[in-house]
Amino acid sequence: MKKGDYVIYYSGKLTLKKSEKCQEFTALGKVIDDEVYKLQALENFSPSRRNIAFEPCRDIPILPLIAHLEFISNKKFGVIRLDSVSLKLTITTLN
Repeated sequence: MKKGDYVIYYSGKLTLKKSEKCQEFTALGKVIDDEVYKLQALENFSPSRRNIAFEPCRDIPILPLIAHLEFISNKKFGVIRLDSVSLKLTITTLN
């Protein structure tokens, strides 16, 4: 990720350690600088972080969008790069 890139957050579950599904895009933001830093989350877990400017948006279910999002070929985890069509569709729907 670099300054100016959009970040779209997908929440597969409502709660991390529980099984109740959410399956929604839940946040939209833009990377505001090129700084990458570590955050001490747990004693033995320090994930990398970025500074993000979050934009107002609404939660949207992913299921109605799957047929239109080219990047979904199967289950994917982590950070993925969206093609411009998928990015525009998702941002438009979130706003």
